[in-house]
Amino acid sequence: MPKYSLHEIKSAYAQKKDWEKQFPTIYYFSRPISFYLTYLIIRITENPTHIVWVGFIIGLLAWISFLFISYLTIWPGVILMVIFSILDAVDGNIARVTKKVSYYGKFLDGTIGEIIEGSYFFWLGLGLYLSKDFYMMRFLETAHISKIFVLLGGVVAVVGRLYSNIFQENYYTMLVRKQKEEDTFMEEITGKIQSSIYRKHWWYLLFINPHTLTFQLLILVLCVIFKVVDLFLFLFAIYYFSRMLIMFIFYTSRAQKILS
Repeated sequence: MPKYSLHEIKSAYAQKKDWEKQFPTIYYFSRPISFYLTYLIIRITENPTHIVWVGFIIGLLAWISFLFISYLTIWPGVILMVIFSILDAVDGNIARVTKKVSYYGKFLDGTIGEIIEGSYFFWLGLGLYLSKDFYMMRFLETAHISKIFVLLGGVVAVVGRLYSNIFQENYYTMLVRKQKEEDTFMEEITGKIQSSIYRKHWWYLLFINPHTLTFQLLILVLCVIFKVVDLFLFLFAIYYFSRMLIMFIFYTSRAQKILS
């Protein structure tokens, strides 16, 4: 089995480097850690799919931990989600440095990522709802809001995230079909991923960064420290509901101009 140096692992990251600069919590936290973890894991397996499935199991364990938050506290779930987020970077590192990037790998990684990242809000909300006088829900106590709203916050966050992604992905699916019909489609699976033309605008960065798991976990840790975990769900319920509306309006308008 060939050995890959830390330098080779970092060099292979060039494909996504420019794109990830838009996301400080990924670029400066999870990605650097993932390089060193990749350096260790690649001695065990060079198959990125193995890492994807390990991440999936860890994500499921995080769900279970959130569900039994009254007995386990919130930290096991948070730590497991942090591990999942780092492993999500590791599988890509391995795929690039071993040149095993494939459409199947991208599909599997993206699908499992959507399942775990897109649903943990619900399991956290359900765990808080089922808990008995959980001491980290001070926001509800201060605002005199019923505990059912914690569960609803988790549901709204999941639904808003799901549909905002659907609007975006449906647009790009149609765009690729149109480009292929016109013979203008140029993308390559190993090609450099470009960042958005809006990346220099603060409002754009403020809009996209809360969609990243690493950013969400940072906010969650802060809410745990200040014992307002319920506030975390309300904030992201508002964010994803707003994101869903914005994405619908933006991509509907864009589709009318470009796809018609």
